[in-house]
Amino acid sequence: MKNTLWDKILNFWWLLVISPIVLGMISYLVMFDYSLFFILLTSSLFWTGIVFGFIKAKRKGYTLWACFAILFALLGGILGIVFGIVALFKIKKNPKLKGKGLAITAIIIAIPIIFFYTFFQALDPVKFLPPESQLHMYCEEACWDEPNYNTTYVEINPDNSSEYICSCLDKDDYILSQYSIPADFIS
Repeated sequence: MKNTLWDKILNFWWLLVISPIVLGMISYLVMFDYSLFFILLTSSLFWTGIVFGFIKAKRKGYTLWACFAILFALLGGILGIVFGIVALFKIKKNPKLKGKGLAITAIIIAIPIIFFYTFFQALDPVKFLPPESQLHMYCEEACWDEPNYNTTYVEINPDNSSEYICSCLDKDDYILSQYSIPADFIS
């Protein structure tokens, strides 16, 4: 069996595992922040699982394209379909390779995931709310960064009926700031 670039990379699997842990420890020592440490530790465990899974799959005769296909299909990317198709072509060229079922599964999983991502991005759930709720949500989002912000008040602009005024209020109902919202913003 010839030593490919992939085999050389897998010889350094420990670097994928150790480097995020070391970076996490350094971040804790410098910033006293556990969150980054746990994020890096979790990512190192994730990549360790992937690397060991790929090593095991390669040793059993699976094409790595099929492994990549199922990984990216579960992550919801079009790369799952692309890698699945590449894996099917590789398996067709070399029937000794395994992973045809994995590649087909990746394609079958990726298609509905891509459809749902596209469908739910096109369907903005806020558009289905009543106009008053849309106004208040937009107003609350605009006021969120105001210091001492407590509540919002929305009214039609008396000078211009084609826009609304969003007022950010503190706990004593004192106006902290005001924003104008065009009437055509609300669907």
